[in-house]
Amino acid sequence: MVRRSTAPLALARLLAGTVAALLCLTACTSSAVSSESGPLPRELKTSEPTTAQQAWSVSLQPVSGLVVFKDVVTLYTVSDGRLTLRAFDGKDGSPLWHHRAAPGGVRPSESAVQPVGVTLDSDRGALVYVAPPEGGAEQTFDVPTRLVAVDAETGEEISRSKPLSLASSPRFCEVAEGVCVDAWFGADKEFTRMRFDAASGQVSELEVGINGSADAAGIGVRILEDDIRVVRVEDGEESWTRSAHELLDSTPPGGARGASNAEEGWTYLTVRPGAVHHRGERITTSLESHIGVLLDLQTGEVRWRGEGYAPCPHGLYHVAVRCRASGTQTVMPEGGMTYSGLDLTVEGFDPTTGRTTWQVPLGNDESVLVEDVPYSLEGRTLITTAQGIRELDPETGTLSAVAPGTYLCEETPTFSLRLPWQAGYDGEQDWHGSHRHRTCDETGAFVQGEPGIESLQGAALETAGLHVVAMHDELVAYRLR
Repeated sequence: MVRRSTAPLALARLLAGTVAALLCLTACTSSAVSSESGPLPRELKTSEPTTAQQAWSVSLQPVSGLVVFKDVVTLYTVSDGRLTLRAFDGKDGSPLWHHRAAPGGVRPSESAVQPVGVTLDSDRGALVYVAPPEGGAEQTFDVPTRLVAVDAETGEEISRSKPLSLASSPRFCEVAEGVCVDAWFGADKEFTRMRFDAASGQVSELEVGINGSADAAGIGVRILEDDIRVVRVEDGEESWTRSAHELLDSTPPGGARGASNAEEGWTYLTVRPGAVHHRGERITTSLESHIGVLLDLQTGEVRWRGEGYAPCPHGLYHVAVRCRASGTQTVMPEGGMTYSGLDLTVEGFDPTTGRTTWQVPLGNDESVLVEDVPYSLEGRTLITTAQGIRELDPETGTLSAVAPGTYLCEETPTFSLRLPWQAGYDGEQDWHGSHRHRTCDETGAFVQGEPGIESLQGAALETAGLHVVAMHDELVAYRLR
């Protein structure tokens, strides 16, 4: 018997990921494959005692990162205005199967295209995508679409949902232990978050968490009418909750973000007072009224609480680094943040007691708060400053320049489709992809050439003994020696 999906298929590492965990998918066109029968493999030398040899490449237009199951690599591509979910053999890059797909929902900014995979059992995986409206109809609020699950290795259909008026693209939700999606559901078309069971095709309302997401430790949030509840979910059930309203000493909360360190057993988050942000609104608050909170992962008990803490880049929380700040923060209508009168200090803390262990004053440099680092290096902590990208030692607070070289920088693809949307959102003409890469230098500027060994080890997806990455105009596999 096929069991309920319990884990995502292996995903390409996300660079500069969002903090949604705590906040808050044609005709096939032939692809040129270069392998043993094609051009000679390119070889790049590095200063390290290793080489990366290109094993194969496929010329195409990727608009997403990768999902892998066993030796099958899957991603989204665009060609002739059509979106296609494609699978390739990880050993040699040969095409295996493809399905024409559609983005979920009707608003491009809320429907980023990303491949979603789940494991059904130890021998079977599934990819879930949105089937285009039938009959060539335009995708609008009134024309439902369906979620489809296909076998990750063969592309054969496993299940199909009932018609849904989707408001987002599907995504994997740890809390729901499966695929979730936003939809206008029921007779009154109410905005609802749904769980899709890939094995059966059944959909059900999702009650846990703001969007079903959680970090690897099971921490998510639920936004209520007058409160935000921080929750920990284990085996699909809440093990504890904390009221952000209480953490703010009875002040209404407006937002929360952070991350957990499951190995060390703690969760750190910042909580903003005021109103919950909705698109189109502008909310300004004093940073002195924001709080930082350190929670025990097992019990939810508060280990430490402090006032005047801004939301740090997501990657800093995992290594016990926080951002103390004064001034004002404004959440912009499109969701970004700006700062005024900023006085910022990055500080390390003891995750057992919350005690500050070191401090690095950055003054009015808001770069660390608003600019993502475009690439990642495995096992290293990077931040953006006014002087450029710097490596931060989480133990001492020492900042050092990143060595000159070539890296894998993430880019967000934009593309047009022949599948129109008629939701009336001015200024949104292009759809958005996810987690494609380009070669860049240490400053984040795009350059010609091959990515370095260290960057491939940190960002590429490993399958069939190769490191595979979706680049700007090709899918490439490297053999590291």
